[in-house]
Amino acid sequence: MENSHLEGTSDKEQATDQLLPILGDLQALFGNPPLLKSENRQNYWNLLGRIAECVEPTDTLERFWLKDFADNTWEIQRLRQLNAAWLDQAIAQGMMASPRGYILYMAGYETVAKLIAAAEFRRDRILREIELRRDGLARRLRKVSDEITHADKEGPLPADSSGASS
Repeated sequence: MENSHLEGTSDKEQATDQLLPILGDLQALFGNPPLLKSENRQNYWNLLGRIAECVEPTDTLERFWLKDFADNTWEIQRLRQLNAAWLDQAIAQGMMASPRGYILYMAGYETVAKLIAAAEFRRDRILREIELRRDGLARRLRKVSDEITHADKEGPLPADSSGASS
């Protein structure tokens, strides 16, 4: 049996166990999540855990980005629910039946749509930063690897592709 697998635990349990330190670090760094009283704390931590599992942050900076990404994702969902609730209320109150009511509704809708777009922009910017940072790391590693593999053929590694030493 491999050392990475504990007897009697599933892969999902192991993944959860690996996420606990990351989630604990995030709570220690940032405190309580930015939730309304009506929002479910466990749903937030589940979202954060799913994102952490996908991103697998490697350091504190990536943990900051992960938290910001999760908060923006949560905010986008919250604002979309607000727009849906607002539409339901506008219909129930008959606002959509009159041009004035429709204009009032659309003004609020457009405001929330702009807030959603801003949160999506922030979320996407975080994604680009993570991608660029990791891509930068990949380029640096590629350069080092190329320097080693394209070094003078007389160097410490054999010139033939068989890997046998002469």
